[in-house]
Amino acid sequence: MVVSPSDEQAVKSAAGGNVECVAMVQLYESNNAGGWDPCNTTGYAAVVGVSGSYIIKIIDTSAGNSCDFAQEIYTGMVYDDNCSFFHHFEVDDTVVGLNFGDESEASSFGSTVKRHIPSADGGYDDGGYDDGGYEEGGYEEEGYGEEGYDEEGYDEGG
Repeated sequence: MVVSPSDEQAVKSAAGGNVECVAMVQLYESNNAGGWDPCNTTGYAAVVGVSGSYIIKIIDTSAGNSCDFAQEIYTGMVYDDNCSFFHHFEVDDTVVGLNFGDESEASSFGSTVKRHIPSADGGYDDGGYDDGGYEEGGYEEEGYGEEGYDEEGYDEGG
């Protein structure tokens, strides 16, 4: 689903800052089984500039323009957009994912987030995701192969 001009305007009015990008998303949270659980949060994700920093907000226009999620784009943030319609990043004590309704909006949103990730030297990183040796079909680096994990979790013995 592509964001309509009227919905984009509603998000801009509700976001409380300079909105640079808007996309329809559903929020997910990682689980201990290596999968994703829906968070019952669906709305418009926006990259919002507020007082010199940037925040990812999810605004629900169907519920009175409430802000259902907010995460500052922080120094050293790794924003993984390797999947064209599902992006994820770390927040506090977990990892959250954004499932996008439109791949072109996802691409634009990911680029906007990456452009605003502050680097340690005060500039901005590109937010690039280091895939740690990802090859088609799975991770081949030590610690990511079958030897690195057992049925009960990570096996340090590798």
